Amino acid sequence: PKPVHFISTSSIFSASGISGVKLVKEDDNLDDYQVPDNGYVQTKWVGEKLVKTAGLRGLPVCIYRIGRVSGHSQTGVFNINDFLYRLIIGCIQLGIAPDVDIMEDIMPVDYTSKSIIHLSIQKANCGKVFHLVNSQLLHTNMLFKVIHYCGYQLEKTSRDEWRSQLKKIAKSSPEHPLYPLVPFLLTKQSEEETSQ
Repeated sequence: PKPVHFISTSSIFSASGISGVKLVKEDDNLDDYQVPDNGYVQTKWVGEKLVKTAGLRGLPVCIYRIGRVSGHSQTGVFNINDFLYRLIIGCIQLGIAPDVDIMEDIMPVDYTSKSIIHLSIQKANCGKVFHLVNSQLLHTNMLFKVIHYCGYQLEKTSRDEWRSQLKKIAKSSPEHPLYPLVPFLLTKQSEEETSQ
């Protein structure tokens, strides 16, 4: 039988309504955690359950839970349809971004792919789960500094102004990089505001 190498996400442990920091280990059971409420993450959760079942039935399997993936560390080449890429480019085009306090684990695509390849060719890793995340979190303030250092003008704005600009994009700018993200961004912001 051919081994199955499943790319999942570290977000399967990030159900809404859970606050604080919790250490999640590779061998933790998914059943010990709340099912995620995000549709994409739910597909990864179900995928992991199916892969684990196949493993219990004798198929060689590995699961790689990755965090947010950025562009290549040397060339900067990025997936232009990636959420993070669209968000950064869209904010730069607008000249504004919401003033938020977020820490994000971001790992360059070349590091992520090399790690998966390295782990996947070692037979001793069969049946294991691996968390591939960056332990050095990136704060939004640092991201603003990098964007300014690269020569782009980007100002922080209130959530209300941000929401107003997103609504304008939704009405009249289907070519804008943020256009496909507007429903998600408006819903996400509403959820954050009601939870405060």
